[in-house]
Amino acid sequence: MEQRIHSHMQMRLVSLRDAETKKFTKSKLDLVDALIDEMWGQSAFDISQNLYGKAWQGKALKESIPYEEILLSDDPLSLADIHRTYELAEKHDRERDASHTDDVPT
Repeated sequence: MEQRIHSHMQMRLVSLRDAETKKFTKSKLDLVDALIDEMWGQSAFDISQNLYGKAWQGKALKESIPYEEILLSDDPLSLADIHRTYELAEKHDRERDASHTDDVPT
């Protein structure tokens, strides 16, 4: 179905039958209802910006966004994030150095 919304044409999919809600738990249906309530009145662009943030900004028009990128955060790094990054980098360096000592001829 196509209709004009403000200055844009909206293309909407319209189901030809009712949803089979018996296949979903009440908590799943409540989640869908909550997401609809939260997003009601927003444009597709606004929803994408809110969902993907930084992941969305780095993509070309119509380029796919891998599901994993939803984990990227727009929030600034906390001190705990920074310390954890250094810990992981040091651990990775130690593991890499340990694995390469076996390759060094004596």
